[in-house]
Amino acid sequence: MRLQISRSKNAASFYVIKTIYTNGKEHTQIVEKLGTYNELLKKLNGQDPGI
Repeated sequence: MRLQISRSKNAASFYVIKTIYTNGKEHTQIVEKLGTYNELLKKLNGQDPGI
C-alpha cells in the first residue's frame, strides 16, 4: 500500500491505494480517501500532512 496525492488546480487529495494483479494485469484500488490538504490540516491541528 502507498500514499497517492492527486493534485488539481484547486486542491490536493490524499488516498491510500494498493496494487492488485488480475490475470497478469496491474490495477490500482483505492483503500481509503484521507481527504484534501485543507481537511487534513484541520484534523492534524495545523501540523503539515507532508506534501
